[in-house]
Amino acid sequence: MPEKQPRASRADNPRVPKDLRHSKCFAAADELAERCMRLVRGWPPLEKHSVGGQLARAAVSVPCNLAESTSRASAKERHRFVEIADGSLREAGYLVGLAGRLGLLRPPEAAELTDLHARATKLLAGQRARASARSLRQGRAQRRARRSRRASPPDVTPAQAA
Repeated sequence: MPEKQPRASRADNPRVPKDLRHSKCFAAADELAERCMRLVRGWPPLEKHSVGGQLARAAVSVPCNLAESTSRASAKERHRFVEIADGSLREAGYLVGLAGRLGLLRPPEAAELTDLHARATKLLAGQRARASARSLRQGRAQRRARRSRRASPPDVTPAQAA
């Protein structure tokens, strides 16, 4: 097995959107995706292209959707991408368990991925709750603004009234 190379700090990586450089949730999802990709490479061809391909796609989808959420203007759109990331994370969690049961992962590897998944799930739940709250606040503010525009009578000057 090749030696682990020292990783550059995510804060120094110019390819990571600025909003995510210090996000613990993104870092956990990114670490899970990277670890899944590295482990799947060593699997037999059939498993690599079936279970492995699906695991890699699901795991990589999590940080990708978190990154894409930062480009959205509305809180509702950002919340939607965080929800998609959550679904992909759940899919990856199932596939880690399946790979473990099929013997594709050694017990220490399965335990490591399970721990990474659990940490990412906990952090993403917090981010999802915050995104949901922001989406609700923004939606309420927009509805109040629409109601106040409809409810306020048009400005009538005395000259127009006559």
